[in-house]
Amino acid sequence: MSCLISSSIYAEFDSALLEKLKKENIVDSTQTLSANEIEKLKLQNEQLYQDANVDFKILMIPSTQGESIEQYALDVFNTIKIGNEKLDNGLLLIIAKDDRKMRFEVGYGLEGDFTDIEAGRIIRYDLAPYFKQNQYYDGIQTATDSVYSSVSSVNKDNDLSHTQNELQSNTDVELSLGTVILVLILYGISGLILATPLLLLFLYFKNRNKAKTPLPEIVMGTDGQQYIRIKKNRERPFEPYSEAKDHREQKSSSSSTLNPHSTSSSTKRDSGGSSGGGGASGSW
Repeated sequence: MSCLISSSIYAEFDSALLEKLKKENIVDSTQTLSANEIEKLKLQNEQLYQDANVDFKILMIPSTQGESIEQYALDVFNTIKIGNEKLDNGLLLIIAKDDRKMRFEVGYGLEGDFTDIEAGRIIRYDLAPYFKQNQYYDGIQTATDSVYSSVSSVNKDNDLSHTQNELQSNTDVELSLGTVILVLILYGISGLILATPLLLLFLYFKNRNKAKTPLPEIVMGTDGQQYIRIKKNRERPFEPYSEAKDHREQKSSSSSTLNPHSTSSSTKRDSGGSSGGGGASGSW
């Protein structure tokens, strides 16, 4: 484990401090917070983790011993690997009491939910005003509440957005189905309207042609022979009727129809077939 404070006299102290931070989440090496206050902050911290899945750790030290607050916070964050490795949901608050400096270090996985702007706002409006009055517990408690509100509101917005997207998707499907049904109905009505006149015209001409088709009639001539008479627009001479001739014609017609060598075509049938990444710093 890397040593965060260059002086060797603090090396063992820092290692123990970081190990304690990993287990207890809130560590005050300045003895500023009472044991009761630390327990309350731990309960608040645990609630944040359970409800918003944020691994929030708070470390209060006397000084960074000349190291920048930004580098110190990043070293602590990466050394104890705050947050889940896959979610990268770690959040660290470093308070250097004697330096009067503080820093939020935010894991990459939280940067979309807890922005640097939000971290800076909490430092300016929640922490700094209380710290100036030496009310460290009240400042940390208020800041934790603000973190909780910030992250929870983002999660609620995401849930609401997801719900709205689902409703919109269902509405689109319903509208699409309704539109298809309406189009089919209109198409069917339009087709029926267009087809009706054509059907009437077809029936008209069919009946008209059928009415004009002459029917043969067998009559008896004055000479005692039978004749075929077909009525047309104008009269034409009778043709002698011969039963033998009629029989031959019928036989010839029948033979032509049943001829296997007929040239008429037949229809062919088808066959089937975590690391730190961003944050905000401040002082008081």
